[in-house]
Amino acid sequence: MLKTNAIFERKCSAIQTQPCVIETVEQMEHEKFEEFSNGLLQDRQFIADHKEDMFVDSNGVIHGLLALDMESGDGILIDSSGYDYARYSAYMPNIKLYLDEQIALTADKIIKDAITNAENGRWVFDIEDASECYEIPIRENNGIGGMLLSALREKQETAEIVVEDNCVNITLDSEYCNKLKENEQDLENDTVLEDCAITQNKIKVVKMDVGMPPVVKEIENTLAALQAEVGGLIECVYLDNGCLAVVNEEGKLNGMEPNRRLGSDIICGPFFICGDSDDGEFVSLDDKQVEKYTQMFSDVPTFTGEELELEPRMTFIGFDF
Repeated sequence: MLKTNAIFERKCSAIQTQPCVIETVEQMEHEKFEEFSNGLLQDRQFIADHKEDMFVDSNGVIHGLLALDMESGDGILIDSSGYDYARYSAYMPNIKLYLDEQIALTADKIIKDAITNAENGRWVFDIEDASECYEIPIRENNGIGGMLLSALREKQETAEIVVEDNCVNITLDSEYCNKLKENEQDLENDTVLEDCAITQNKIKVVKMDVGMPPVVKEIENTLAALQAEVGGLIECVYLDNGCLAVVNEEGKLNGMEPNRRLGSDIICGPFFICGDSDDGEFVSLDDKQVEKYTQMFSDVPTFTGEELELEPRMTFIGFDF
Protein backbone atom coordinates (compact mmCIF):
# COMPACT_ATOMS: atom_id res chain seq x y z
CA MET A 1 0.00 0.00 0.00
CA LEU A 2 1.37 3.41 -1.01
CA LYS A 3 0.93 5.55 2.09
CA THR A 4 1.94 9.15 2.65
CA ASN A 5 0.71 12.29 4.40
CA ALA A 6 -0.61 15.41 2.72
CA ILE A 7 -2.51 18.65 3.35
CA PHE A 8 -5.54 19.19 1.13
CA GLU A 9 -7.21 22.49 0.32
CA ARG A 10 -10.82 22.73 -0.83
CA LYS A 11 -11.36 23.94 -4.40
CA CYS A 12 -7.74 24.98 -4.86
CA SER A 13 -7.45 26.57 -8.31
CA ALA A 14 -3.64 26.43 -8.44
CA ILE A 15 -0.79 25.08 -6.35
CA GLN A 16 1.26 27.97 -4.99
CA THR A 17 4.83 27.05 -4.06
CA GLN A 18 7.75 29.17 -2.91
CA PRO A 19 11.48 28.53 -3.37
CA CYS A 20 13.14 27.64 -0.10
CA VAL A 21 16.44 26.51 1.37
CA ILE A 22 16.90 24.23 4.37
CA GLU A 23 19.49 25.95 6.56
CA THR A 24 19.13 23.88 9.74
CA VAL A 25 17.69 20.49 10.66
CA GLU A 26 16.23 19.63 14.06
CA GLN A 27 16.02 15.84 14.27
CA MET A 28 13.16 14.57 16.39
CA GLU A 29 11.80 11.29 17.71
CA HIS A 30 8.33 10.52 16.40
CA GLU A 31 6.55 11.36 19.65
CA LYS A 32 8.31 14.72 19.95
CA PHE A 33 7.50 15.56 16.32
CA GLU A 34 3.84 14.70 16.86
CA GLU A 35 3.72 16.92 19.93
CA PHE A 36 5.38 19.76 18.02
CA SER A 37 3.14 19.43 14.96
CA ASN A 38 0.08 19.69 17.20
CA GLY A 39 1.35 22.83 18.93
CA LEU A 40 3.01 24.95 16.26
CA LEU A 41 2.19 28.26 17.94
CA GLN A 42 3.98 27.42 21.17
CA ASP A 43 7.42 28.93 21.82
CA ARG A 44 10.19 26.40 21.30
CA GLN A 45 13.78 26.59 22.47
CA PHE A 46 15.17 24.95 19.30
CA ILE A 47 13.46 27.67 17.24
CA ALA A 48 14.84 30.41 19.48
CA ASP A 49 18.34 28.92 19.11
CA HIS A 50 18.22 29.16 15.31
CA LYS A 51 16.50 32.47 14.64
CA GLU A 52 19.44 33.69 12.55
CA ASP A 53 18.99 30.72 10.20
CA MET A 54 15.44 31.73 9.21
CA PHE A 55 15.01 34.64 6.82
CA VAL A 56 13.87 35.67 3.36
CA ASP A 57 16.70 36.77 1.09
CA SER A 58 16.71 39.53 -1.53
CA ASN A 59 15.52 37.09 -4.19
CA GLY A 60 12.47 36.10 -2.19
CA VAL A 61 13.88 32.68 -1.27
CA ILE A 62 12.81 31.46 2.17
CA HIS A 63 15.59 30.06 4.32
CA GLY A 64 14.20 27.91 7.08
CA LEU A 65 14.57 25.40 9.87
CA LEU A 66 13.39 21.86 9.19
CA ALA A 67 11.84 19.90 12.04
CA LEU A 68 12.41 16.31 10.92
CA ASP A 69 10.60 13.19 12.10
CA MET A 70 13.38 10.59 11.99
CA GLU A 71 10.87 7.72 12.03
CA SER A 72 8.30 8.71 9.41
CA GLY A 73 10.62 10.88 7.33
CA ASP A 74 8.13 13.76 7.24
CA GLY A 75 9.10 17.28 8.19
CA ILE A 76 7.88 20.80 8.85
CA LEU A 77 9.83 23.71 7.38
CA ILE A 78 9.72 26.76 9.63
CA ASP A 79 10.26 30.50 9.15
CA SER A 80 9.81 32.06 12.57
CA SER A 81 10.39 35.65 11.30
CA GLY A 82 12.28 36.44 14.50
CA TYR A 83 9.81 34.82 16.89
CA ASP A 84 10.28 31.70 19.03
CA TYR A 85 7.43 29.79 17.40
CA ALA A 86 6.62 28.55 13.90
CA ARG A 87 5.07 31.78 12.57
CA TYR A 88 5.19 30.36 9.04
CA SER A 89 5.29 26.62 8.42
CA ALA A 90 5.08 24.18 5.51
CA TYR A 91 4.44 20.46 5.80
CA MET A 92 6.96 18.41 3.78
CA PRO A 93 6.12 14.70 3.49
CA ASN A 94 8.98 12.22 2.99
CA ILE A 95 11.54 15.03 3.06
CA LYS A 96 14.09 12.79 4.81
CA LEU A 97 14.56 10.72 1.64
CA TYR A 98 15.51 13.85 -0.31
CA LEU A 99 17.74 15.11 2.50
CA ASP A 100 19.56 11.77 2.83
CA GLU A 101 20.12 11.68 -0.93
CA GLN A 102 21.66 15.16 -1.00
CA ILE A 103 23.86 14.35 2.01
CA ALA A 104 25.07 11.15 0.31
CA LEU A 105 25.87 12.99 -2.94
CA THR A 106 27.84 15.63 -1.01
CA ALA A 107 29.74 12.93 0.92
CA ASP A 108 30.67 11.26 -2.38
CA LYS A 109 32.01 14.56 -3.76
CA ILE A 110 34.06 15.20 -0.62
CA ILE A 111 35.58 11.70 -0.68
CA LYS A 112 36.44 12.11 -4.35
CA ASP A 113 38.21 15.40 -3.58
CA ALA A 114 39.95 13.82 -0.60
CA ILE A 115 41.32 10.98 -2.72
CA THR A 116 42.49 13.45 -5.36
CA ASN A 117 44.13 15.94 -2.99
CA ALA A 118 45.23 13.85 -0.01
CA GLU A 119 48.84 13.94 1.14
CA ASN A 120 50.04 10.86 2.99
CA GLY A 121 46.45 9.68 3.20
CA ARG A 122 45.15 12.87 4.87
CA TRP A 123 43.08 15.80 3.65
CA VAL A 124 41.72 18.83 5.50
CA PHE A 125 38.92 21.11 4.33
CA ASP A 126 37.49 24.27 5.85
CA ILE A 127 33.82 23.92 6.77
CA GLU A 128 32.91 27.44 5.66
CA ASP A 129 34.64 27.05 2.30
CA ALA A 130 33.00 23.63 1.84
CA SER A 131 29.55 25.19 2.23
CA GLU A 132 30.20 27.30 -0.87
CA CYS A 133 32.03 24.60 -2.80
CA TYR A 134 29.41 21.88 -2.29
CA GLU A 135 26.41 24.25 -2.16
CA ILE A 136 25.02 22.84 1.07
CA PRO A 137 24.94 24.67 4.43
CA ILE A 138 27.48 22.83 6.57
CA ARG A 139 27.87 23.89 10.18
CA GLU A 140 28.60 21.90 13.29
CA ASN A 141 25.45 23.04 15.08
CA ASN A 142 22.91 23.06 12.23
CA GLY A 143 22.13 19.35 12.11
CA ILE A 144 23.17 19.10 8.47
CA GLY A 145 26.86 19.12 9.42
CA GLY A 146 26.28 16.24 11.82
CA MET A 147 24.40 14.23 9.20
CA LEU A 148 27.21 14.80 6.71
CA LEU A 149 29.89 13.75 9.20
CA SER A 150 27.94 10.56 9.92
CA ALA A 151 27.74 9.84 6.19
CA LEU A 152 31.48 10.43 5.79
CA ARG A 153 32.31 8.13 8.71
CA GLU A 154 30.25 5.35 7.10
CA LYS A 155 32.27 5.51 3.87
CA GLN A 156 34.64 2.59 3.37
CA GLU A 157 37.30 5.01 2.15
CA THR A 158 37.63 6.78 5.52
CA ALA A 159 39.53 5.60 8.58
CA GLU A 160 38.97 8.66 10.79
CA ILE A 161 37.05 11.95 10.69
CA VAL A 162 38.08 14.67 13.16
CA VAL A 163 36.56 18.16 13.46
CA GLU A 164 38.68 20.91 14.97
CA ASP A 165 39.11 24.65 14.48
CA ASN A 166 36.21 24.75 12.00
CA CYS A 167 38.01 22.25 9.79
CA VAL A 168 37.33 18.62 8.96
CA ASN A 169 40.36 16.31 8.95
CA ILE A 170 39.86 13.19 6.83
CA THR A 171 42.19 10.23 7.18
CA LEU A 172 41.72 7.77 4.36
CA ASP A 173 41.72 4.04 5.07
CA SER A 174 45.24 2.74 4.34
CA GLU A 175 43.99 -0.59 2.98
CA TYR A 176 41.64 1.23 0.61
CA CYS A 177 44.42 3.59 -0.49
CA ASN A 178 46.69 0.63 -1.23
CA LYS A 179 43.97 -1.02 -3.31
CA LEU A 180 43.42 2.29 -5.10
CA LYS A 181 47.12 2.53 -5.95
CA GLU A 182 47.09 -1.08 -7.17
CA ASN A 183 44.08 -0.36 -9.37
CA GLU A 184 45.75 2.76 -10.74
CA GLN A 185 48.88 0.72 -11.50
CA ASP A 186 46.80 -1.99 -13.19
CA LEU A 187 45.04 0.66 -15.24
CA GLU A 188 48.38 2.18 -16.22
CA ASN A 189 49.67 -1.25 -17.20
CA ASP A 190 46.54 -1.92 -19.25
CA THR A 191 47.03 1.38 -21.03
CA VAL A 192 50.63 0.49 -21.80
CA LEU A 193 49.56 -2.89 -23.15
CA GLU A 194 46.88 -1.25 -25.27
CA ASP A 195 49.40 1.20 -26.67
CA CYS A 196 51.76 -1.68 -27.35
CA ALA A 197 49.04 -3.50 -29.27
CA ILE A 198 48.99 -0.56 -31.67
CA THR A 199 52.49 -0.05 -33.00
CA GLN A 200 53.99 3.40 -32.47
CA ASN A 201 55.23 3.83 -36.04
CA LYS A 202 53.31 5.83 -38.61
CA ILE A 203 51.22 3.86 -41.06
CA LYS A 204 50.28 4.63 -44.67
CA VAL A 205 46.53 4.77 -45.30
CA VAL A 206 44.04 5.88 -47.94
CA LYS A 207 41.78 8.51 -46.33
CA MET A 208 38.31 9.43 -47.58
CA ASP A 209 36.77 12.68 -46.36
CA VAL A 210 33.16 13.56 -47.21
CA GLY A 211 32.89 15.08 -50.69
CA MET A 212 36.65 14.82 -51.33
CA PRO A 213 38.78 12.48 -53.46
CA PRO A 214 40.93 9.87 -51.70
CA VAL A 215 44.17 11.03 -50.11
CA VAL A 216 47.20 8.87 -49.38
CA LYS A 217 48.70 9.92 -46.07
CA GLU A 218 50.71 8.75 -43.10
CA ILE A 219 49.11 8.85 -39.64
CA GLU A 220 50.28 8.10 -36.14
CA ASN A 221 49.34 4.56 -35.17
CA THR A 222 47.89 5.44 -31.76
CA LEU A 223 44.29 5.11 -30.60
CA ALA A 224 43.91 8.87 -30.15
CA ALA A 225 45.24 9.58 -33.66
CA LEU A 226 43.01 6.91 -35.23
CA GLN A 227 39.96 8.33 -33.49
CA ALA A 228 40.88 11.84 -34.60
CA GLU A 229 40.94 10.69 -38.23
CA VAL A 230 37.32 9.47 -38.09
CA GLY A 231 36.06 12.08 -35.63
CA GLY A 232 35.09 9.72 -32.81
CA LEU A 233 35.03 6.11 -31.72
CA ILE A 234 36.48 3.69 -34.26
CA GLU A 235 34.94 0.56 -35.78
CA CYS A 236 36.71 -1.84 -38.10
CA VAL A 237 35.08 -3.21 -41.27
CA TYR A 238 37.16 -6.12 -42.54
CA LEU A 239 37.90 -6.25 -46.26
CA ASP A 240 39.81 -8.72 -48.41
CA ASN A 241 43.56 -9.02 -48.92
CA GLY A 242 44.36 -8.27 -45.28
CA CYS A 243 42.87 -4.77 -45.28
CA LEU A 244 40.19 -3.05 -43.23
CA ALA A 245 38.17 0.15 -43.26
CA VAL A 246 38.35 2.14 -40.05
CA VAL A 247 35.09 4.10 -39.71
CA ASN A 248 33.25 6.16 -37.09
CA GLU A 249 31.27 3.72 -34.95
CA GLU A 250 28.52 6.29 -34.36
CA GLY A 251 28.63 8.07 -37.71
CA LYS A 252 24.97 7.50 -38.52
CA LEU A 253 23.75 8.00 -34.95
CA ASN A 254 25.58 11.34 -34.77
CA GLY A 255 24.14 12.55 -38.07
CA MET A 256 27.44 12.62 -39.99
CA GLU A 257 27.16 13.21 -43.73
CA PRO A 258 27.19 10.18 -46.05
CA ASN A 259 30.61 9.56 -47.57
CA ARG A 260 30.98 6.41 -49.67
CA ARG A 261 29.20 3.16 -50.37
CA LEU A 262 30.97 0.12 -49.00
CA GLY A 263 29.40 -3.21 -49.88
CA SER A 264 25.70 -3.04 -49.03
CA ASP A 265 26.14 -0.13 -46.64
CA ILE A 266 26.88 3.60 -46.72
CA ILE A 267 29.72 4.91 -44.55
CA CYS A 268 28.92 8.21 -42.83
CA GLY A 269 31.71 10.55 -41.80
CA PRO A 270 35.42 10.30 -42.65
CA PHE A 271 37.12 6.90 -42.82
CA PHE A 272 40.35 5.33 -44.00
CA ILE A 273 41.69 2.04 -45.32
CA CYS A 274 44.75 0.43 -43.71
CA GLY A 275 46.37 -2.98 -43.51
CA ASP A 276 45.66 -5.66 -40.90
CA SER A 277 48.52 -7.84 -39.65
CA ASP A 278 48.25 -11.46 -38.54
CA ASP A 279 48.65 -10.20 -34.96
CA GLY A 280 45.66 -7.89 -35.28
CA GLU A 281 47.70 -4.69 -35.53
CA PHE A 282 47.08 -1.80 -37.88
CA VAL A 283 49.81 -1.68 -40.54
CA SER A 284 50.62 0.30 -43.68
CA LEU A 285 49.11 -0.43 -47.04
CA ASP A 286 51.50 -1.65 -49.72
CA ASP A 287 51.67 0.08 -53.11
CA LYS A 288 49.20 -2.30 -54.77
CA GLN A 289 46.68 -1.82 -51.99
CA VAL A 290 47.08 1.95 -52.13
CA GLU A 291 46.42 1.91 -55.86
CA LYS A 292 43.44 -0.44 -55.47
CA TYR A 293 41.58 1.60 -52.89
CA THR A 294 42.49 4.95 -54.40
CA GLN A 295 40.82 3.83 -57.61
CA MET A 296 37.90 2.14 -55.81
CA PHE A 297 36.91 5.34 -54.03
CA SER A 298 38.02 7.85 -56.69
CA ASP A 299 34.44 8.76 -57.60
CA VAL A 300 32.81 11.15 -55.16
CA PRO A 301 29.14 10.12 -54.99
CA THR A 302 26.17 12.31 -54.21
CA PHE A 303 23.42 11.24 -51.84
CA THR A 304 19.82 12.39 -51.51
CA GLY A 305 19.64 11.63 -47.81
CA GLU A 306 16.69 9.33 -48.44
CA GLU A 307 18.76 6.17 -48.91
CA LEU A 308 17.59 3.29 -46.72
CA GLU A 309 21.19 2.45 -45.84
CA LEU A 310 21.50 5.76 -43.99
CA GLU A 311 19.10 4.59 -41.28
CA PRO A 312 20.89 3.22 -38.18
CA ARG A 313 20.12 -0.45 -37.79
CA MET A 314 20.83 -3.36 -35.52
CA THR A 315 21.10 -7.02 -36.45
CA PHE A 316 19.74 -9.59 -34.01
CA ILE A 317 20.87 -13.20 -34.24
CA GLY A 318 18.77 -15.86 -32.59
CA PHE A 319 19.92 -19.28 -31.45
CA ASP A 320 17.84 -22.41 -30.96
CA PHE A 321 18.78 -24.45 -27.92
